[in-house]
Amino acid sequence: MRILLLNLYYPPDTSATAKMAHSVVDTISRSHDVTVLCGRPSYDPTERRSWRPYQTEIAGRARIIRAGSTDFPRLDMKNAC
Repeated sequence: MRILLLNLYYPPDTSATAKMAHSVVDTISRSHDVTVLCGRPSYDPTERRSWRPYQTEIAGRARIIRAGSTDFPRLDMKNAC
């Protein structure tokens, strides 16, 4: 079965949903083809990436597609309002 997981955050983002998405993908990718569609790292990321319309990578057994999005640190977002 092919599965598409949509989530704004995915590691190396450090949000709880990124960690949960990774756990789900790690488990289901053992038996299925998994693709994750997410944004670029922005939630206290451990690494920064240049902007592109999208980036593709392989993480374990899953294909990760990162859509171009802002990478404003969440601490700066509250000051933008």
